[in-house]
Amino acid sequence: NFIEAKAVSVEASSVSVAAAGLPAITLDGIDAGGLSAGDAVTIGIRPEALRVVEPSDDVMPAFSSQVRLVEQLGRETVLYVDGSPLQTTNSDSGTGNFTLQLNKVSTLGVGAALQVGFEAGDAYLFGPDGRTLTPRKPVASI
Repeated sequence: NFIEAKAVSVEASSVSVAAAGLPAITLDGIDAGGLSAGDAVTIGIRPEALRVVEPSDDVMPAFSSQVRLVEQLGRETVLYVDGSPLQTTNSDSGTGNFTLQLNKVSTLGVGAALQVGFEAGDAYLFGPDGRTLTPRKPVASI
């Protein structure tokens, strides 16, 4: 899930970014060298990092969405949701929908309205030239 955004403010090791339909978020631990406020950036969020949250849960960035497709894959569920006006770029479906990978069976159906959120620390930030500005993230052990 890649989101086109703008750098709102830039510090030595943090960047605040904003995108249509997503509240401004601050990403820490960023290699912000050469980045300026107003620059186009891309936020990347893996499908497994997105989660369904309660509307009253304001501890993480979240956006409203509607389920467009549900894939039940045994122990997990993949949801494709429309977060308009927030959209992804280069989505597999070409629709701008977000992909969520839930590690459980879900009863959500097509048309369900939900809030989708993520921890800011789970997001990746890419500069205008495509360079990764986020430090490497640890890989969970099995």
